[in-house]
Amino acid sequence: MQPLLSSRRPSNAVFIGNLPFDVSEQMLHDIFAEIGPIKNMRLVTDKDTGKPKGYAFCEYHDQFAAESAVRNLNAHDMSGRQIRVDFAEDAASMRENKERERERDGGRRGPPVAGDLRQAPPLAGPPGTKPVGAAAAATAAASMANMLGGPPGPGPIQDATNSVLGGLSPMQLYSIMGQMRALIQQNPGQARHTLISNPQLTKALFQAQILLGMVKPPPGVGAPP
Repeated sequence: MQPLLSSRRPSNAVFIGNLPFDVSEQMLHDIFAEIGPIKNMRLVTDKDTGKPKGYAFCEYHDQFAAESAVRNLNAHDMSGRQIRVDFAEDAASMRENKERERERDGGRRGPPVAGDLRQAPPLAGPPGTKPVGAAAAATAAASMANMLGGPPGPGPIQDATNSVLGGLSPMQLYSIMGQMRALIQQNPGQARHTLISNPQLTKALFQAQILLGMVKPPPGVGAPP
């Protein structure tokens, strides 16, 4: 673990620089979610071309997660580049800067962008906090059954799994996947025993990966129409 070396005032948001230009917001989310649940992730793009500018901002729910990101992900290799991770301005300042950018652009907002640091519409909640829903969970279960060659029909155990996963938000699902990945890295023997002893847990984790788009069905394999 690297010592926390930063001249900036700690906050719950981090600046991510020196990014390869082919990086996607989802790729960044997957990496930084291993530290902890993410409140907002924004890959900054050119307003005219839509291409990434090579830097991003990640906002966590607390300062401790941001400190861990600075400590563990600064100089992390990504496509041959060592990314820079340091504390960013606090979330309020980041939102104010975003509003100023909009004003300079003549008030053009464009379509909503996933993971943007814009304030969510009233009652919609922050991005990633809305439950994925039972229908999406059932569709992911059908895709999983087709991919694994198992029976596509629902059963009481699968129905219960769909209900649990459908009630979770993407942020919660990413947090669970991050915790499982950390267990695999820290204690692979225990992780293997846990997964072998609990086949339904293994299937639920696979179903969650499909829900999050981390696993995609190969061409010609997917949920039944």
